[in-house]
Amino acid sequence: MPFSDEITHARLFLDILCDKYGDDFQASVDIPEACLNTMVPKLLLQPIIENTVEHGADFERRGPLHVTLSASMEEAEDACRLHIVVRDDGIGMDTTQRDELRRSFAACSDFGEERIGLRNVVAR
Repeated sequence: MPFSDEITHARLFLDILCDKYGDDFQASVDIPEACLNTMVPKLLLQPIIENTVEHGADFERRGPLHVTLSASMEEAEDACRLHIVVRDDGIGMDTTQRDELRRSFAACSDFGEERIGLRNVVAR
């Protein structure tokens, strides 16, 4: 699907989260026009955005969660690459969790039962 369609779906999901959490959730989207026609798998962003709230939010101790969705194009000699960033200012993860997640991405396997959304994104 065109990245523009995925961005439309992501914006709708972000709107739902803004409605659900009110002032505790803020989102911004910064996608250059050059990225919008790039083809991407369906449901690429929604599981990642959902993880920012599920695993990054701690509204009682940290206050509002800010999520930013951005993208850029990298042109190489033989191909173009779309770089997508979903960034939040949530509680984060410790280095052990981060390293384990990076190993899972590199191996494209062994995400465990609690990482269904990420496993599906990598599989797509």
